[in-house]
Amino acid sequence: YDVCITSSPEGMGVTSALFEAFTKLAPALCVGRNVGDKVQNADVRHTFNLIVVLTKDALTCASLLEEIKIALESEGNILVVHDLRSCPDIDEELNKCDDKVLHASLKRAARFTYMAEVVPSVLMGLLAPGNMKTDDNKSPRTKTALSSVGGKSFRLEYKNRFSLGVPEDGSGQVYNTKFNEKKKDLPGDIDSAIKALFELYDPEKKGIIGWPQFAEVDRIVTECLGGQYNEMISRRAYSMMNYPGLTLEANISFTTFHNYHLFVAKQMGAMDGDRDASMHYKYVVDKVKNTKKAKRYNKMFDLFIAHDRTKASKQFAASVKKSISAHTPNVRCMLAHDKVPGKETMTSTQVAASSHNLLILLM
Repeated sequence: YDVCITSSPEGMGVTSALFEAFTKLAPALCVGRNVGDKVQNADVRHTFNLIVVLTKDALTCASLLEEIKIALESEGNILVVHDLRSCPDIDEELNKCDDKVLHASLKRAARFTYMAEVVPSVLMGLLAPGNMKTDDNKSPRTKTALSSVGGKSFRLEYKNRFSLGVPEDGSGQVYNTKFNEKKKDLPGDIDSAIKALFELYDPEKKGIIGWPQFAEVDRIVTECLGGQYNEMISRRAYSMMNYPGLTLEANISFTTFHNYHLFVAKQMGAMDGDRDASMHYKYVVDKVKNTKKAKRYNKMFDLFIAHDRTKASKQFAASVKKSISAHTPNVRCMLAHDKVPGKETMTSTQVAASSHNLLILLM
């Protein structure tokens, strides 16, 4: 199947309406549905895309949850069609799913609002370029990282998002962990991966890293994990790796770096035999190592904003940078009148030459 539509028994009406719309408007597609016709019980392992009709209490239906899990195990693409009249609050419905991995996968899935009056519009949204999966489009490096530990991409994505969430909550529980206790060591493969990750931050092998080096690589790590870079979150992670009360001017040693990732790995279940934690760390090291070699990172910045240095233009430039940071935070942006942290001796001309794009502000 190109597409399989599934739902709980309460969602059969929506499933039938979507199936009829596909039949009329996209007849070239092979569409299956799991309720109400001769292709009942279509095997979701044989479809690229699984459309999940979300109606009230749908995620308490065991058979529906099992189908979603099977589709994810088969690397299927999940699309959620939200019946607005049946369950206006989608977050409330998602929270009814007790399986944390399935819950996280559904939250990441593309969502489409359904109303009986606009079924063709729902279908157009589902079929928009980029929403439907048509082949196995994982990169060779991702396939290698997954196959080396026998993992599945949806579980990897869950662990990746989990690791990003540790510094986001700001609770600082890492400080309460007794790092000196060596009763249970991390599995050897995770320990080796943490060491390899530190070496990516510390290419000169000094044994310590400062804030500028950390910020540079943490941006790459965040992007490789599928997150949006946020300097405030990065600063929080840096301070969590250090000891309470120290500023960004303090360096991080391998010991404090390891302590932080020991805490994260424990939270991921590494001590309970969860192999997905190993998959996460191997994936991060492999992706970051190769991303650093990409053409984009041959230069320090993606965008250099040039202006005439007047007070008004500085304010304008600052506003542009703030907007870029808010809407496209992964773009590395530099203002003409600012200094590069850790490289204050660089002139604005040198910084411009180290940027991929030049934006000139005229006033």
